Amino acid sequence: MRQLPEYSFDEFLRFGGLPGLIHEQSAGDKMKLLKNVLQTYLLKDIKALIKEENIRAFNSLLYSIAQNQGQVVSIAALARDVGLSEPAVKHHLELMAATYVCFPIDSYFRNLANELKKVKKYYLYDTGIRNCILNDYSKLSGRQDKGAIIESFVALSLIKQLKVNMEVKFWRTRQGDEVDFILLKNRIPVPVEVKYRLSEPVVPDGIKKFLQKYHDAPFALVFSNKAMGEIECFERSVKFLQWNEAEKIEYLESVE
Repeated sequence: MRQLPEYSFDEFLRFGGLPGLIHEQSAGDKMKLLKNVLQTYLLKDIKALIKEENIRAFNSLLYSIAQNQGQVVSIAALARDVGLSEPAVKHHLELMAATYVCFPIDSYFRNLANELKKVKKYYLYDTGIRNCILNDYSKLSGRQDKGAIIESFVALSLIKQLKVNMEVKFWRTRQGDEVDFILLKNRIPVPVEVKYRLSEPVVPDGIKKFLQKYHDAPFALVFSNKAMGEIECFERSVKFLQWNEAEKIEYLESVE
């Protein structure tokens, strides 16, 4: 039996995790496979679902989602960006979700006056497809969007592990306070922040604001490249973990 080649974390961030990629030896072959997958999706799956004249607009929206992945956006803003009506953008986003290309994350709010509620974050399901859309397969260390890539990896890791009593949201106030993700289990919120570079445990300002505001949050999580350990903040634990630890969420077992 032929031994499968190793597939590093950096390769996963560059080329994603679609079936068959690990069997491709060269970066060029991986890029070709991704391009074929994307073209098949656009030319067959999507072309069968929307009118011919809307294909170009759909492509523009797909690029905009990839370019702004992880940023807080509204349907109205996306519609202005790609020159479509809000109902058309909403329909296209629903198609992306139904075909497992893109998933939305809603905002978490309780204070209707202070917290944003009509905005979402959008993430493509595969980092390789995103890089294919952007035509950028650079290594993580040399990219300007490295923070967005790591945040996307954590988002995907969390989404894949959700159970029926769990969901993922994000938090942002009108004053600009924000937390990347709010991981909910039985409606109990656990704030999750992602940092590209953090050499030692330091509680992010957004986590502090959230813990101060929401007393039912039992603890918080911070994923980064190096920082590990725990710090107490507002009488609760802030746990510092490395990026790849987002792929296992046993630390939520204590949440009832």
